[in-house]
Amino acid sequence: MVNRILEPYGWSDRREELLAGLQMLFEPRIERYWQLTAIINGLAPFPTYAPAFEWLIAALRAHE
Repeated sequence: MVNRILEPYGWSDRREELLAGLQMLFEPRIERYWQLTAIINGLAPFPTYAPAFEWLIAALRAHE
């Protein structure tokens, strides 16, 4: 499954690089902060991508 996601973007042979980047950049608390900021400012919160990133990080770790 992971390869099917990575192949079209050329990441199949660069899994460790992708995993390192995702671990460095993805922080669920920051995403939640921006959602709450939108609500406070009267805007609709954007959809969360946290579950997708968490799944991808876990899948990449499982297939190291």
